[in-house]
Amino acid sequence: MKNLIFISAIILGAAYIAFGDQIAPLPQPMKTTSYQTRTAITNFGAGLVPRWAKKDQNKRTQDAIDKENKGQPASQ
Repeated sequence: MKNLIFISAIILGAAYIAFGDQIAPLPQPMKTTSYQTRTAITNFGAGLVPRWAKKDQNKRTQDAIDKENKGQPASQ
């Protein structure tokens, strides 16, 4: 019985966080809290993933061209 109550509370809490701002009968403060909680959880999860710098696909080619052209006069 305790297990069922615990599982039910977890499911209801998750449903409130996921859909609380979309349920019409809820008062505005509860909708706002649901949205803010969901946003905080999303930002926390995104913070766990490292942000890698986007690789410049043409950098190596551009460096090779610059190296090749260094010391040579520019073509007109």
